[in-house]
Amino acid sequence: MTKHPMPKRDKVVNWDTVEPVYVNRVISAGADGATICVNLGRQEVRYDELEGQPSEPVVTVCDKLVLTPKAAADLANILTRTLAQAGYIPSEKKALLGKEKVIN
Repeated sequence: MTKHPMPKRDKVVNWDTVEPVYVNRVISAGADGATICVNLGRQEVRYDELEGQPSEPVVTVCDKLVLTPKAAADLANILTRTLAQAGYIPSEKKALLGKEKVIN
């Protein structure tokens, strides 16, 4: 059996100047054969300036994430693992114990 070397991990530089984007809706996702584009949004209630009354909630596109298929698969795996560890999706053990959290 041939041993394959472990892939070398990339050096990551985390810039402090990169602003986080708050997202509470995934609006859409699509693939064009080379990339996967995910439109991210934020649901907001706006207020009429004259009357001070809230409007109907509006979802505003706040960012577009364009990923290679490999990056999309990496993101899916990381999100699945993170959500399971946080208790938002049931793993087999957590499902048996009934300790799942519900996401609204």
